[in-house]
Amino acid sequence: MAADQLKIADGAALSPTLLMRGKLAAGTALEVADGYHRRCASYRADENTEIPCPLTRLSAPS
Repeated sequence: MAADQLKIADGAALSPTLLMRGKLAAGTALEVADGYHRRCASYRADENTEIPCPLTRLSAPS
């Protein structure tokens, strides 16, 4: 998180955070699949910062 905070202080953009879609009916919550520490660092800098977040879903087994 410290490295991401330095990037924020320098004005550098952070990589997007990857989110995995949950399923409310099944009781499965949305999860941060990649980038949890980047989200924490950006929230600490400014909790209203917009963060690009691609949303994916877990594929059904074949």
